[in-house]
Amino acid sequence: ITDAIVAGEGEGPLASEPLPLGVLTLGTNAAAVEWVHALLMQLDPRAIPLVRESFSSPCCPLADFPPDSIRVHVGGELVPLAEVAQRWGRTFRLPVGWRGRCELATT
Repeated sequence: ITDAIVAGEGEGPLASEPLPLGVLTLGTNAAAVEWVHALLMQLDPRAIPLVRESFSSPCCPLADFPPDSIRVHVGGELVPLAEVAQRWGRTFRLPVGWRGRCELATT
């Protein structure tokens, strides 16, 4: 279970600034939950090595399924993973070293 009612943005985690997100998440697999968290932050999970490699590391994957198998349920509704960012995501102000490296492409 994670609490993102008020998330942090900017130069975190020690100097982050509050960002109201209004979200609680829960899941049965930490890697899948982090994939969804990246989407909620308008980030491309494939561009974040720690998140990406938790699905593909040959020595010790944290998930034994591919990311496209992640299922998101909101209020009993099964929501396509591709819709998570657009329906509930917010653009976060990223730390300087992250900017331009992992944002979702805008179309």
